[in-house]
Amino acid sequence: MRIVTMAVLVMVLCGPIIYGAGSYQDEKVLDTVKIYEYYKDCVVDIKTTIEFDQEIFGIKTVTSGGTGFFLNKEGLVATVAHVVKDDDDKIEINSMFGSTTLKIISYTYLVTLTSKNRKYKAVLVGADTFKDLALLKVLEIDPADYNAAKIDKTSVPKVGESVCAIGMPYGLSNSLTAG
Repeated sequence: MRIVTMAVLVMVLCGPIIYGAGSYQDEKVLDTVKIYEYYKDCVVDIKTTIEFDQEIFGIKTVTSGGTGFFLNKEGLVATVAHVVKDDDDKIEINSMFGSTTLKIISYTYLVTLTSKNRKYKAVLVGADTFKDLALLKVLEIDPADYNAAKIDKTSVPKVGESVCAIGMPYGLSNSLTAG
């Protein structure tokens, strides 16, 4: 229900921007179809598997996910650090039976280029958990299979300007929102 409500809300609020109906920015209206068609080959889903030093409640590994995008044709993917790394490589579990700390012993990354349904292994190049930024290096990928994101370094969006985001909210790959 939450996902459907969010989709309807985005369409109601962003309809004029997406479709150019009466927007005061008609000359700057986002062509979301063109944007998606180019950037769909830049955006990846990231699956992070974390292995702990001990088993608790029968579980020794946990998988989480997020989104990233290719920065260049060398296979570097930018993402947020909380998708790929825990701040201090340990997790505290509190329950009615007490609390325990699990030490993380390994991270494994699987990157999916969803537009082509191809999966690749990746390694962590670096992460800054304070700034919530990270870089992954995708292994054994053909540069012809993806696009590097075009990043405008000369201007910064102003409050009120339209922007797009492509990702996988709630696990829904290939989602685009604009506003």
